[in-house]
Amino acid sequence: MDRSNLQQVNMLYGEVRAIDMALQGFNNGGRIVQMSVSPGPLPEDDEAMRGIMTGIAVDVSRIDYPPQMVESIRISVQQRLAAINTELQNLGVTGE
Repeated sequence: MDRSNLQQVNMLYGEVRAIDMALQGFNNGGRIVQMSVSPGPLPEDDEAMRGIMTGIAVDVSRIDYPPQMVESIRISVQQRLAAINTELQNLGVTGE
């Protein structure tokens, strides 16, 4: 493995851990209780909005999502996990 990619590898492993915990939650009957909404594209001169570029947290614990939507989210999360594993392999990381 190329050590110059260590920071990127660590970030990907952090994302893998978060995804694993989310999938465990889904598998144990967990539900979606929070989401983040991106503010969308910002005008170049909107300095006031720069601090929330990562998203706006919204409590959704009282929303009863349709099962099809939850399953779609689970599938998307699993697809992201597969993509991360491919990216890690491309960076020369093998095994767990």
